[in-house]
Amino acid sequence: MSENENETDITRLLMEDFDAGAFGRKLARAVSLVAVGTSNNPRKKGKVTVTLNFNAIDAERVEVSHTLDYVKPTTTGASGDRSTTSTPLYIGPGGKLTLTKPNQGQLFTMDGQPSHNKGA
Repeated sequence: MSENENETDITRLLMEDFDAGAFGRKLARAVSLVAVGTSNNPRKKGKVTVTLNFNAIDAERVEVSHTLDYVKPTTTGASGDRSTTSTPLYIGPGGKLTLTKPNQGQLFTMDGQPSHNKGA
């Protein structure tokens, strides 16, 4: 979790939000595969790369294309995979990225009355 409320919670973003959590599962699996491959072939190096590309959707949203690329050492060379998916995200105060629009849940007060805070 981020210490600053205006910073993106990168753990949540990578592990839970990107591709509805599938990206996080793929990342965890890639890290494990590369670790085992490197351990079994200590003279070779493994690599896991995460690349994020940003494209504007409109003034308050971006589409983040997330690529996971890994190379696992093997006894006869290397194996690996590359996958790219994308997730649209809202940009909040300070650049905080979230799946939902900032203040979306604050349109009503606890007693069900409309809030005077209309959101971002």
